[in-house]
Amino acid sequence: MIGLAILGAAALYCAVWAIAFKMVPTAGAKVIVALVGIGIPAWDLPYEYYYFKSKCSAEGGLHVFNAFEAQEVVILDRSYPALVEDLLSEGIRYVERRDANGMWQRFERPTERPITQMTVPAATAKVRLRAEMNKNIGSGTTRHDYLVERVNGNILLRYTRLTWKGGWLRERMSPLLGHGSDCALSSVDLVSRSIRDGSKVQ
Repeated sequence: MIGLAILGAAALYCAVWAIAFKMVPTAGAKVIVALVGIGIPAWDLPYEYYYFKSKCSAEGGLHVFNAFEAQEVVILDRSYPALVEDLLSEGIRYVERRDANGMWQRFERPTERPITQMTVPAATAKVRLRAEMNKNIGSGTTRHDYLVERVNGNILLRYTRLTWKGGWLRERMSPLLGHGSDCALSSVDLVSRSIRDGSKVQ
């Protein structure tokens, strides 16, 4: 129902400007009418798109800040339990995370067997993976970070994905006009392999 209402409003908008285009007498005036008609729904696109692309170029993808050795064990942020399977699938031997009661849980996937879980007295991993997702950084752009850090908080690498809503009109008419743009597609696999194999400063 909402989608039909939006389409109706868009059709009405186009009809009004089409009538205005036909009514003006000169070619110059028609150009102005056309530019105004297009510019009202698309006024934010040039700056927002430039901002998004510049952020993608400068900050998107994998960035290694400090070299580190290959790791078999990693501590996982408790907020993202779904990543346990992804990490184990990429060759991490153990994933450790606190449960809701503050107890340490260790996850393992024996060869061709389901994931096993056991309570351990303390974490043994030297590095931690945490995620900072859905951060609005302005101009319709949202940032999603995976951070690998030492347990003392020293950041080793960051994998950043950025998404752009595609302007106010596309945002309000989503999913009819699509979902904007995306750079550095989310890939916890790449982060997992970097932890497993170790990384050098880029």
